[in-house]
Amino acid sequence: MLYVYRGTDTKKNREKLNAVVDKLREKQPDAVVERPTLDAWHEERFAEFLSARSLFVTRQIVVLDHLVTDKEVWPVFEDCIEELRASESLFFVLETDVRKAEERAFETYAEKVVVTDVRESGKASGFNVFALTDAIGARDRRMAWVFFHEAQESGLDIERDIFWKIVWQIKNMLLVSGEGATAESVNMKPFVFGKATSSARHFDVPTLRAHHKNLVALYHDTRRGTRDFSVGLESFLLHL
Repeated sequence: MLYVYRGTDTKKNREKLNAVVDKLREKQPDAVVERPTLDAWHEERFAEFLSARSLFVTRQIVVLDHLVTDKEVWPVFEDCIEELRASESLFFVLETDVRKAEERAFETYAEKVVVTDVRESGKASGFNVFALTDAIGARDRRMAWVFFHEAQESGLDIERDIFWKIVWQIKNMLLVSGEGATAESVNMKPFVFGKATSSARHFDVPTLRAHHKNLVALYHDTRRGTRDFSVGLESFLLHL
């Protein structure tokens, strides 16, 4: 079975997802919980999860935390999404930003889709976080660093309000850098597409891919407790 938690309020969505997983483990203490990460990902991973169900007496729980919408993972996930839905194992997906095709797939195949968004979270404290994303788009390291610290001092949540906005900016620049990309083909509003296209001129594609990979690695490292979000993002901005 497949359950999806998505939306801009990643913190609340993760709390909801973890609460469900904790309750399942209370009922079935021997349940196996898997939390695959992107850095350890390979194409056969979903097949392994699906085939493993016959080897376990107890239920298998798989938490896919900001994994399936990665461009390398999504085609594999999409190919086996019907099997995931029919599986006796439980698959929980956590994502912040999803494209239209991904949203349609989730709505079609998931047992349940929970959407939790934060409205105008970037402006709630009086600081406009888009000043930071614009500085990143301009590849202005100094101003990006300044705005990053202003965002933190204003009380914005480091993960929900800052980190995911930075990821959003990098992903948008990557999407518009594809050959023949149009606002329609990448599911962007014309204004957002125009800004992303202008910003992408300051980067080459390999650099954008490396930045995205580094942000994903930072995210998973903070989940493991081996890195600090603030320090990691500061270093990222200084090496734009």
